[in-house]
Amino acid sequence: MAKSAGSKGRESLKDPLQVDISDFGPISKGKIRMGPLTILMGPNNSGKSYAATLIYSFLSSHAAARSGSLPSDPWQQRHAGLGGADLSPRMKKMMREDSFTVPATQANRLASTAFAPLWKDSIEHSFGSPASDLVRIGRKSSKITVAGPGVHKLTIADDARISVRFDDAAVHKVEISKKYPHGVSEGGEGSTRVLRMDEKIRTKSGLVARLMREFLLGSLKPQFGRPHYLPAARSGILQGHRALAAGLVQHATRLGIERPEIPRMTKAVSEFMSDMIDIPLRTGPFAALSEDLERGMLGGNIGLSQTDKHSAPDIVYKLADKDVPLHRSSSTVSELAPLSLYLKHVAQKGDLLIIEEPEAHLHISNQTSFAKYIARMIRQGLNLMITTHSFVLMEELNNYLIAGSMDPTSRRKAGIDEGDYLLHEEVSPHLCRKDGKGGHVIAPMKMDEYGISLEEFVEITDPAYERGIKMDEWVERNGS
Repeated sequence: MAKSAGSKGRESLKDPLQVDISDFGPISKGKIRMGPLTILMGPNNSGKSYAATLIYSFLSSHAAARSGSLPSDPWQQRHAGLGGADLSPRMKKMMREDSFTVPATQANRLASTAFAPLWKDSIEHSFGSPASDLVRIGRKSSKITVAGPGVHKLTIADDARISVRFDDAAVHKVEISKKYPHGVSEGGEGSTRVLRMDEKIRTKSGLVARLMREFLLGSLKPQFGRPHYLPAARSGILQGHRALAAGLVQHATRLGIERPEIPRMTKAVSEFMSDMIDIPLRTGPFAALSEDLERGMLGGNIGLSQTDKHSAPDIVYKLADKDVPLHRSSSTVSELAPLSLYLKHVAQKGDLLIIEEPEAHLHISNQTSFAKYIARMIRQGLNLMITTHSFVLMEELNNYLIAGSMDPTSRRKAGIDEGDYLLHEEVSPHLCRKDGKGGHVIAPMKMDEYGISLEEFVEITDPAYERGIKMDEWVERNGS
């Protein structure tokens, strides 16, 4: 589908992230292609959240790799070689040279060794269970391949085996010289990256091993910025966030005296709660969009009220110059408040916002309104992944896809604001459905000039549709 005349599209993804899933949780087979707007559509219990959480765990581990964060388990740190494990004999020999290119096989092996515990740690925290428990019931192993800027393969059986392969064009160079008295620096252009280090370091094998692995982890190319996950229970979590913060503080004062009982929670939920408790007072690049959403859908504003500088700010709904606590506001307000706060204070350009069931607690008219803000988020540089079973939301997104095929003049005549459209290349829809064998399949949905083809989704709801037809026929036969 060609871009509309005069429309301004986002830069297309040259090498989009693609995720292949086999026998993972309820998913028997899955193929997901990530885009600026990725959609997972299907009925309840069809694997949507499993797939979204898996992708969240991968992107979180990527972010940890780029920031130099270590796994939470010290044993995993040692196993990864991040605590100073020795170099292989081949790498030791290369380190005698003043300049060399790391062979691709060595780069892949070192990156795999360093990245594996990060992703395993992220998966287990994201799902709140050992990786081996995530294998589909009745199967011996799960297989996951993430391809895009490099290939990551994960096999889960009794343990998780993870491998990384850099792009064939990737080049990793090491330069050792007296010219780098400050120790270590990195540089390079394009697909070539250079690690520069002082020659005094070369004899410290354990340190060099750690530096090499951090260098290679930093070479993992991000397609998205930081991922943020808005779980389905976000409105309830948000309403109780201050009580939770107070409880954590109370427990902290008794550490060492008694053992606190802390319920197990997933990484997505815990990070969401952490973000909501520790919301920065500064505003970010999407603050204006947040205020636009509040005006258009809430009729008021979501704000932060801080009684003193030592307490967590309280989240309130500001209506007619009055602060209304969230627990006394409507379900629409409490449902959209987390999104508003992420847009206003947390999300940055290029980040990925994963929203479970954005239509939850929204009237049909609000679902159609929300589609407009999805288009605006994409236009302004935020990436989205949504899980949904709302036919209404999907139909309205199709209207914005058709708007993307119009020229600006036609959009104005149709009463569509300038930035309210989606381009076909920005949208990647998928359908989650039963495979007839006790599992679920995730596959791309067809798209045409009318947008996303919803026929396959309608087939899932056919039993209710067919029952309605039979009821109508009975009325016609037996009515007065």
